Amino acid sequence: MSYAKAFEEAKAKGRVNRLTSVPFRWEEGKSLIGKFVSKSVIKSTNKNLPDFNQYLWETDEGPVTCIMSSAFDAKADTLLAPGRVYCITYRGKIPISKGHTYKVFDVERLMNSDEKETGDLPF
Repeated sequence: MSYAKAFEEAKAKGRVNRLTSVPFRWEEGKSLIGKFVSKSVIKSTNKNLPDFNQYLWETDEGPVTCIMSSAFDAKADTLLAPGRVYCITYRGKIPISKGHTYKVFDVERLMNSDEKETGDLPF
C-alpha cells in the first residue's frame, strides 16, 4: 500500500493527529476553548512597535496559536497557567483616546472538582 493511501485511510478513520498549530482569528463574540500550553515572546521587526506574546493552545480541533493584545500580555502570567482549560471570548474594541482602542477579552477557567469559587481576581 502506498504511503498516501495509508495516510488517507488513517485520516478517514480519525487516526491522524495534526502536529502543527494554525492561527486563531479573533472575531467579536468568538471564543477559543482549550488547554493553555505556553506563551512565547515574538520579537517585533519594527523598532517602533513592542514585542508581543503568541499563545499556544490545545483545542478540540488541534493546536492553535493566537495573539491577544498588549494589555492582555501584561496580565497573562497572572491569568493563565499551563495545563488548565480556559474559554477566552473576544468582546471587541473600546475606544480610549486619540484614535487608540483597547481590546476586551473575557477569560473563564474550568475549575477542578476540588476547587471552590473565591470571587477573587488573580491580579
